[in-house]
Amino acid sequence: MQSASWPAVSSSRLLLQALEELAANPEQSAAVRETGHCVVLAGPGSGKTKTLTTAMARALAEDVVEPRGVACITYNNECAIELEMRLARLGMEAGDRVFVGTVHGFALSQVIAPYARCVPIGLPADFRVAKRAEMRASVEAAYAVAIAGTDDPHRRWSFASEKRRRDVDRTRPEWRGRNPGSRCSSKHTSSSFGSKA
Repeated sequence: MQSASWPAVSSSRLLLQALEELAANPEQSAAVRETGHCVVLAGPGSGKTKTLTTAMARALAEDVVEPRGVACITYNNECAIELEMRLARLGMEAGDRVFVGTVHGFALSQVIAPYARCVPIGLPADFRVAKRAEMRASVEAAYAVAIAGTDDPHRRWSFASEKRRRDVDRTRPEWRGRNPGSRCSSKHTSSSFGSKA
């Protein structure tokens, strides 16, 4: 079934064209056609974004039955904007069946807001993801209440963030192996994508 915001004729043609372009690269083609979990590891300019957006469009057209949808969760708003533009080139617009954004935006729009009515106190009308300055002020306030130390709360926050990044070492072999819940083997996660995004 097609989303109302995704015209079937032009999007099908655009999707078929994108699939044909990726067919020359077996790794990209396999990743795009994967219906389970699949990790794509590749260097800059190798076609990861094109592969991801084509995979999303293919999944929405072939695998995801309305009213269900797809979500693409990324690290920052700049990445989300790029992904939305790429999806638009395939005739796919963000809407009821397509979410593209950060983990914070996903949590807010898909988890917190829909179920806010279940919490007796409710949420303020202007509830949203905090801006950087607001986040810094919150760290300072929480630090003052919970720790009441003399250290710089931002230095401690940076240390904790860096420790988390350092302890999650994605270069370890376990990250490159086969995902037990996936049918996408490690050969599909190689860094040998040849076509440009």
